[in-house]
Amino acid sequence: MAGYGVFNIAVGVPKCQSNEPAFCVGVFTPAVVGLMMSLWSLVVHSQSARDLESRPPANRLAPSPPPAPTVVPSAPPAPPPAEPPALPPSP
Repeated sequence: MAGYGVFNIAVGVPKCQSNEPAFCVGVFTPAVVGLMMSLWSLVVHSQSARDLESRPPANRLAPSPPPAPTVVPSAPPAPPPAEPPALPPSP
C-alpha cells in the first residue's frame, strides 16, 4: 500500500493543481494509509518479539500436538468363529 501511495503521488502531484481538492486528497491518501499500516505492523512485531524474549525458555517451545482421536466402532463386534466339527474317531 505504501509503495502504491508513493507511485500515486509521483503520478498525481503534477495534476493536483489543475483538479479539485478532493483529487489531491485521493493522491496522498494511499501513501498515508500505507505508512500507518507499516508503522502498525512494526509496532506489533516488536511487541511480540519482546514478549517472546521475556518468557522463560521452557515457555518458548511449541505446544505439543493434540492426542490422536479415539475411534469408536459404530457396529458391535462380530461373534467369535464357530468351533469346527469334531472328527469322527478312527477305526
